[in-house]
Amino acid sequence: MKSDKGPLYATIRNQLSSESEEKLRQTENWEDVDSMKDPLLLLRAIKATHLSTDTGFNQKDRQNARGYYNSLQQSETESLLEFKVKFDNAIESMEAVGQTLPDPVDQSIDFINRLTGSRYDALKVQLENNQAMGLGAYPKTLADAYNLASKFKLNGNPSPRAPAASATQSVFLTTVKKEEDSSPVSERSRRRRSKKTKALTTK
Repeated sequence: MKSDKGPLYATIRNQLSSESEEKLRQTENWEDVDSMKDPLLLLRAIKATHLSTDTGFNQKDRQNARGYYNSLQQSETESLLEFKVKFDNAIESMEAVGQTLPDPVDQSIDFINRLTGSRYDALKVQLENNQAMGLGAYPKTLADAYNLASKFKLNGNPSPRAPAASATQSVFLTTVKKEEDSSPVSERSRRRRSKKTKALTTK
């Protein structure tokens, strides 16, 4: 996980306004936080500098944090764990700037709905059907949603196959073949072949 700290740190920092950046630079241990690129230390610094007062630029930070959370979508090359870490980071960022968080069930639904469709469509459909028929409900927490997705059998990716001929195509081809066999030209061709065969037999 150490190698993941840099990208996470950058993601959190990119959500901050220039005013918030300036406020963070004024903290006592900012040089240590910035040199270590530790996202946890950065979040603590944001909490310490932003939650004490309600300022105009804090509203911009909350907007940025909400926007980042709402834009999350697992990519085709991203593992479930990688996406979970990113999702957790978005929630912690909202919390750090004083943004009201979605309730636990909403976080669970958001997480599942933002999993890549090619792998998790079956899980989404199953949960929706269970909910509609009263057979079950969505996981109650984000942790439960992650555990469910991690245990779910992923959709396969079969190789493309050529489409089979339809019943209409088969009937059409059979009808054409019969018509060709019964045509006058086909009849004459059979007679010529028969005569040639008899001549060769006589010789």
